[in-house]
Amino acid sequence: MRKTLLAITLCLLVQPLRAQSYDHHLQKAAQAIQNKDFCAALRVFKQAFTDTAKINRYDYAYAALAAANCHQPQQALSWLGKSQQKGFGLQDGEIESIANDAAFSSLHAWPEWNRLLTRMQQAKENDQRKKRMASQQWVESSLRHAQLTGSEAGRSSAFPAGFALYFQPADTIQVPYLVYVPSSFSQVKPAALIVYLHGGVVNQDYFPYQDPQVSNEPIFALADRYNALVLYPFARKDFGWVDQEKAFQHVLTILDRVKKHYCVPFTRVYLGGMSNGGTAAYWYATKQSELFSGFYAFSPWPQLKWTSTDYTKLSQGKPFISVNAKDDTVFPYAAVKAIYDQHQPRATDWRFKTVAEGGHGFIYEPSGRLQMQAVFDELFGDK
Repeated sequence: MRKTLLAITLCLLVQPLRAQSYDHHLQKAAQAIQNKDFCAALRVFKQAFTDTAKINRYDYAYAALAAANCHQPQQALSWLGKSQQKGFGLQDGEIESIANDAAFSSLHAWPEWNRLLTRMQQAKENDQRKKRMASQQWVESSLRHAQLTGSEAGRSSAFPAGFALYFQPADTIQVPYLVYVPSSFSQVKPAALIVYLHGGVVNQDYFPYQDPQVSNEPIFALADRYNALVLYPFARKDFGWVDQEKAFQHVLTILDRVKKHYCVPFTRVYLGGMSNGGTAAYWYATKQSELFSGFYAFSPWPQLKWTSTDYTKLSQGKPFISVNAKDDTVFPYAAVKAIYDQHQPRATDWRFKTVAEGGHGFIYEPSGRLQMQAVFDELFGDK
């Protein structure tokens, strides 16, 4: 079933509020559109758009829908143009969402309509070309970096700072992983190692190692502070840390390889992750705790589906810090807190932390780095 602009934007309106007054206007406009009172929606959009700093590409496109159905085609085309300037059309399905939507049919006779679609298509092609080039450069650079780190026996005299990409076979699969070396790293000094398991595994059809945006994960920004290497394995839904035990075990294989390859005295090794990755941390903490100094979990669901969790194993002197946001709509806070309250008396190492807002992806909010830093300060301070 094709997605219309209405379907796309309605789901976006449930995201965390950017500003209460602005959001209030958009909610009123959305309700008016649902009631097919497009002119009322148009008036509300015009009020909301007095603060242009808050308008995103979907707001402009949704407002254009109201204008197109309130007999103001020039206003609709103007807003669609601004939406395109902010990036509407770059994501798959967005151009089709307006081109095939009957709600915009009143614009089809205007010359600017076809010019707009052409600009969107050209912008998308240019964007995809840039992304392909960036991806190729990223992979080549990180593979080249891996070659500079020397042999498995650790005979290299130096490990340059940056990202190195490796592959480790698992049956017939070549599983990729990154190692990030901070600028503070020295082979002759004791170091820490942070294993970070990313989220989004259940929706990931492929190993996302070709995306250079992975370098923006906030975990890497913390590495220098703790003189810590970061091991970042990749996962996908048919080989990841959701319900495939082979994938869980494979992380341990990669960990062993990294420890040998970088050949330094790792005095502390911490494992955790985000969302699905945070959930996986409970498996390692209860079944492989002897390999690690402590554990962390951001926005986790504290139960695995494929195996039971023995929470009494979270009482072995290895700190386990989990953090959930009160406004998380993926793993509802109250349900997560109830599991903690039930098991905490027997899981004395489990420290349950709360952030007031930021949703499921609070670590990617402006305050997310400081919230992560507080967790690692606590973990590192335990030693």
